[in-house]
Amino acid sequence: MAAMFLRMVFVVNLFKHFASFRTLHGYRKLTENKMHTNFLLHLRHGLLMFPLYTFMCMFVTLVITYACLLQIFEQPFYYSTYWVYEPYPHVEKDPFYNIWDAVWLTVITMTGVGYGDIFAVTLFGRITTLAIALSGSILVAVLVSTMARHLVLKPSETKVLYEIEEEQIAAIAI
Repeated sequence: MAAMFLRMVFVVNLFKHFASFRTLHGYRKLTENKMHTNFLLHLRHGLLMFPLYTFMCMFVTLVITYACLLQIFEQPFYYSTYWVYEPYPHVEKDPFYNIWDAVWLTVITMTGVGYGDIFAVTLFGRITTLAIALSGSILVAVLVSTMARHLVLKPSETKVLYEIEEEQIAAIAI
């Protein structure tokens, strides 16, 4: 479990090396403008240059990280001796029997669907589920804003479309 988490940290650090300001010229320009590299600068650059790749890396990283955290936090409840079905009669099996249940809960909570078939029981599991919901909302907001920025017409495209529309109106008038 810890090895998977360390691999995700490695993927995030590897993502930093795709930035164009990681070169000597980039560092010089940053220091001339009294700037420093940080994670948000890398993230903004990635969303500007590689939006789909960056969004997918963010989504996969968050899903794996939160699923591992849920699996870890729900283990005491799963292995406890006081587990009986009376407090939760609608639960058919022990929650988080495997990692795929945690991944399922993470994805469903991040997307805002929330079926309710799997849920966290422990305090830290519920706090993690709250963090999953908040980060899912932020991720959807980032996706919408990035798509809106990339779908806006450039001024030259707007001009061409306006001229085509005017010519069509003129042709209909004639």
